Amino acid sequence: MAQSTSVIITIKSDSEDDCSQFENDNCRKRRRTLAQNDLMEQLGENKRIIDANNKLSELLEKTKTENETLKKENEKILEELSKLKNKLSETVTDKMKDFHRKYSTFIRK
Repeated sequence: MAQSTSVIITIKSDSEDDCSQFENDNCRKRRRTLAQNDLMEQLGENKRIIDANNKLSELLEKTKTENETLKKENEKILEELSKLKNKLSETVTDKMKDFHRKYSTFIRK
């Protein structure tokens, strides 16, 4: 048996070529529009991220400032507490000395 190969040749008319070219142009335009839309969405998302980052940076700076203020307050309080402890210690020491002087004579007898 002999195999026959048939070749189909299609001949496009000028109007079909124009239509095909028009469809290709439209397809390219749609792709370009979709790509631009995607880029615009990415740009919008990037802007939202940057805005959120800026707000967080501002909050961080505010928190750092408050933290420094609280540290300074804490240092002042600790300094005052240290002074009070020293004063109390001196007072207790003085009272113990007085007590020892007053009652040492009774203890010796």
